[in-house]
Amino acid sequence: MNKDGILGVQFHDLPELNCPEEITFQMEPIITTLSPLGSWKGNQSNSIASGERLASIKEEIGLQLGGEVEQNLIQSFTSILHLLTNILPEPLLASEGMAIHIYRHNLPIGGGLGSSGAFSVSLAGALLGYRVESGLMGEVRGEDVNRWAFASETILHGTPSGLDNSISCYGGIQEFRRGEDGKEFHLTPHKPSSPLSLLISNTNVPRQTSRLVGGVRDLFNHHPSIITPIFESIEGVVSSFLSSLPAVSIDQLTTLCSINHSLLSAIGVGHPSLDLIVKESGKLGLPSKLTGAGGGGCAFTVMDYAGGEEVESLLRAALKKQGISNTITSSMVGGDGFLFHDSIPLNLSSPVHSSNRNQRSFKMTVLLSTCLLATSLVFFVIGKKK
Repeated sequence: MNKDGILGVQFHDLPELNCPEEITFQMEPIITTLSPLGSWKGNQSNSIASGERLASIKEEIGLQLGGEVEQNLIQSFTSILHLLTNILPEPLLASEGMAIHIYRHNLPIGGGLGSSGAFSVSLAGALLGYRVESGLMGEVRGEDVNRWAFASETILHGTPSGLDNSISCYGGIQEFRRGEDGKEFHLTPHKPSSPLSLLISNTNVPRQTSRLVGGVRDLFNHHPSIITPIFESIEGVVSSFLSSLPAVSIDQLTTLCSINHSLLSAIGVGHPSLDLIVKESGKLGLPSKLTGAGGGGCAFTVMDYAGGEEVESLLRAALKKQGISNTITSSMVGGDGFLFHDSIPLNLSSPVHSSNRNQRSFKMTVLLSTCLLATSLVFFVIGKKK
């Protein structure tokens, strides 16, 4: 078989994935296996993969790559292949080779910063954008990007809330609320009176979101009368923060971060390394809290309120003494969400040449967490397989 119908996937600047420079798939057997299970019709409302479809994709991945592929890569490839074979039509996949290049910039994986949400939104938007470039649809709508991104998140996490992909897709500072049915959600945009700058500190303590969420669920099931008031208090923290916008005082933000961090620790998602970050930043009068699922990963510190670069240097030095040296400064909270670009940002090199009309790069910025988080980038470049 020639290069037509071959999918090449490259993960750039992602050494923690421990994968070969390029992984290739022959699309013909994948299409043959999945065709009886349905494909995208352009107006399909349910993009979530069935158990039968997921099992078929994973079986084909095993057949083509062998049994030595790590589980996190299998999940990523399953997500890519599910969206690819739904969003792009079979004749296009069978006749044209395709290269997918995935770039990461300042976004730790598994650190509570929503890396999988960023991945999912970029993947969905890039594939839908390629569909537009191929003349198969008129425009890419945010709701379609978010719907397919959520489908990807269900593959990566099982029962995601929809928060990470929604904020990654639409950007800004958003109030996220799930509906009573657990399926619908509502986003309400908010804007502070001035930009907030955050210092993100990565503990490098490994953690698994699904396990932490499962632990909280078990705790609730065994002690609902205790855990329910904690959930209500966490909601109260968020409501107090939102009601203080557009201006929020340092005293109020410090109090809310402290309460929120303690409440999250009470339901079992804290970690001594996160408490250490909160303690060291507190000595300098800076509010901090854990972010994401907790249990390790990252914490953020609000840097806007005092001392500027001098205080930031002091905090970095204090954390480094405690063994926490992996810190990221974000100059702005609340990015633009999913965006298209006609060339690769940040001068990232790529074997895909953006001068070709069928080869574009797709950039998105991501803001995540209950109240605040960070700005980071994920890039997808999709083009014809050389």
